[in-house]
Amino acid sequence: MEIFFHIKLAIRSLLYNIKPAVLLCLSITTGLTSFILISGYVTWERGFDRVFPERENIYRIITGIYSSGELKMSKPQNERGLGVAMKENFPEVVEAGFLTGTINPQYKIGEEIFTDEMVYHASAGFLDVFSIDMVQGDRGHILRAPYTAVISESAAAKYFGDADPVGETIFKYPAFDYVIEGVFEDIPGQAHFSFDILLSFHDQMHLPPPVKDYWGETVFYTYLKLRPGIDVRLFEDNMNELVMAHKKEHFDRNNSLHKYHLQPLNDIHLNSEFEDDLQKAVRADYLYLLLIAGFLILIAAGFNYLHFSFSNLARRSSHIGIKKVNGAGSFMHGNQKEIAGVVDNFKFQMMNDPASPLFIQYAPENAVIAFVRLKGGSQGRGLESLEETFRIFSPGFILDYNFLDSEFNHRFDQLKSMGRIMTIAGYLAIIIACLGLLGLTVHSFV
Repeated sequence: MEIFFHIKLAIRSLLYNIKPAVLLCLSITTGLTSFILISGYVTWERGFDRVFPERENIYRIITGIYSSGELKMSKPQNERGLGVAMKENFPEVVEAGFLTGTINPQYKIGEEIFTDEMVYHASAGFLDVFSIDMVQGDRGHILRAPYTAVISESAAAKYFGDADPVGETIFKYPAFDYVIEGVFEDIPGQAHFSFDILLSFHDQMHLPPPVKDYWGETVFYTYLKLRPGIDVRLFEDNMNELVMAHKKEHFDRNNSLHKYHLQPLNDIHLNSEFEDDLQKAVRADYLYLLLIAGFLILIAAGFNYLHFSFSNLARRSSHIGIKKVNGAGSFMHGNQKEIAGVVDNFKFQMMNDPASPLFIQYAPENAVIAFVRLKGGSQGRGLESLEETFRIFSPGFILDYNFLDSEFNHRFDQLKSMGRIMTIAGYLAIIIACLGLLGLTVHSFV
């Protein structure tokens, strides 16, 4: 059957080109795999904080600290009372909440003593800003009383197993017990913050006075959920006027000034370079460069494929014969010929022309062109002998001849030029692939 014949030809061709085919497969696989991994990594990083509902309306407050009129530093933290005051004074604020670190990260649950850096103090409004769901506990009462806590599902399973953690205590060194009021769903991996336990922050707790002061230390990560469609610039001006009303005396006394602006939630992971951020961010321009490198690697793999294809055609061209028949007679309807065999498809015209059907007939009486193969190193004597023989059989005619390799060179000069270009492209593909993988490695450690 015809299908088995083509299968046989395909297998024979593969076996004949096994080494180039394996290398080509490795090149394409490497290019595609690199592109998929790089694009997947870029997509993952760009997806940070898009897991939260109404993310387009959530902002973080950034503080610019000025001294003698000059900006000295910017930080993603501010005073404890800023978020509360904004919600109390501006109807545009739907929710406001904050996170702040703990002083001593050593804890004890039952008989297990551990150190956990992923524990923060938080206001009750923080969970509302990000719509973090509670698995257990009354959302309307959690984190509002002093020395209370909520824990994540994974932390509850880790420290309490199948037992109910609500009502149990967490001892925080040196001398404070926090009662667990609820369990919240684990924070998604694509968030710019992560925590296992949240502790309440209350005026009646034993905390440093500068931190408890509503307009004291700038150590609180404050988040706002605003109504859609507000004028952000006008809102920032109003926020700065509010702070000035509370801290003008402090600013004048210290020849300093704080200016505040809003950072959209979607920009935190990709456009932050703060040393004291909750998690290390990435630079968006690095991601774009990495994605470009991924495309270049993919293109390089494509060039490798083209290079292999053109090189394979150029190599096969040395085995292709071109026969120009002049004055060949037509076939007679009654002149039936027996087919001696079937060969692989091959190009008998220009290389860029598709392979077309060809029937080769043995008809020496119609031959007008002869192909002669000369022994290597004796072309001169061979041509002399050929001319003498030609004069015997065709007196009065001039022998016109050319070398078949010259004919091929003339016909396939453009193809060879393309082959050279593809060779260069192949080397560039290797260099680009190495640079892309090196860039991915470097970026992973930056």
